[in-house]
Order: sequence, then structure tokens, then C-alpha cells
Amino acid sequence: MTFQVTLQMDDEVLVVFEQDGERTSLVAMVTSVADDAMTVRFQSPFSLPRGAPVTVLTGSGGFSRYASVISAARNGSDMAIVHGAWRRILNRRASPRYPVLLEVDLVSGNLKVPGRIVDLSERGAALEVSQWEQLTFDLNINGLMISCRAVAIEPLAMMDVVHATFTDAAPETLATIARIVEQARLEFTEGQRKLARGIAKHPEWASAPATA
Repeated sequence: MTFQVTLQMDDEVLVVFEQDGERTSLVAMVTSVADDAMTVRFQSPFSLPRGAPVTVLTGSGGFSRYASVISAARNGSDMAIVHGAWRRILNRRASPRYPVLLEVDLVSGNLKVPGRIVDLSERGAALEVSQWEQLTFDLNINGLMISCRAVAIEPLAMMDVVHATFTDAAPETLATIARIVEQARLEFTEGQRKLARGIAKHPEWASAPATA
């Protein structure tokens, strides 16, 4: 399910990314907004390469948006990013989901396509992939093979987002997924704290996003 989230200039967001194999997050201020792109300004010089995957969290911490870097300014403070649909991060499901950036392979017979998990729960995941049409497949997470079934495939700009449920109920598989989800939960909680500290320090940056 997608949501309308309105961001304005000077709103504060949290940009989540991977650098040197570590998942990191930085507070940034929105400096421009368009239908399919935005520019953010970091509080200290920082940049990522063109095409780097990131997740953008709103100031409320309740919505996320998949994104990738378009360009970074030479001064290292401003970054332009292209984004997809907003999604609610936490909900009242029995199995909460959390934003992650985890490289995986989607495997169906002889077909093997690289992708990444962009949000994860103990029961399923949202997967970003260049193109996918298979209903059932295996998900390869660092050698762990998980049987999946696609419940929806959402075409976005230049990619598909596959919403999948896990069908492998082996105890060892479930235990490994639970550990990955717990790590994602801890990182997400720390990211919310970091964002809250930034808003407390710069209250003029914060505003509540409008939803519909």
C-alpha cells in the first residue's frame, strides 16, 4: 500500500545508506522537492556515488521511500536523489517490517537476477529488482535460500518492487530471518533516535508530513 506524503523545503529527513559494508544514517534537510526527485543538504560535507541506493525516512519516522543518488554537489553538502513510492514502515501487523538495504539474488530455475531487500519482516520482504515476473522463487541471502511467493509486483521507474511472503517454514531458516529482522529493528530504532536528536537541535527544520 502506498501513501501520499508531502515534503516541503526545510523539512528534515533521515538518509539511510551503506558505506564500506556498514549501514549508516545521516540527518539531512530538504532543499527542493519534485514529483520524482528531491535535493537534500547534510549538516556536514558528505557525498555518495551516482546510483548508490538509499532509503529516505520522514521526520515522523513513520514513512520510508526507496531512492538512489542522482548527483552530489562539489561542496559535498547537497545531494540529489530520485525516489519511488512512500510506504508506512511500522503498522499493526503481527510481524512488523523495517527498512533495510540488503543485496540478494532472486532465483527461479535457471533464472538468477540480482536485487535488494528494501524492507523486511519475519514473514516477508519488499524486493527491488530491475525486472521480475515469476510467482514463486528462491531468495538467496548470503547463501541462505528462502522459498518465496510474490503477492504483488509493483512497477516503478526503471525497476520492479516485488512484495513477497516467505513460504519456507524450516526452524533454522526462521531463526536466521528473525536475527536479520532484529538487527534491522535495532538499526531503525537508533535511526529514529538520531532523527529525534536532530529535530530537537533544529526544531525549525521539523514539520509533520501530510498523508492521504
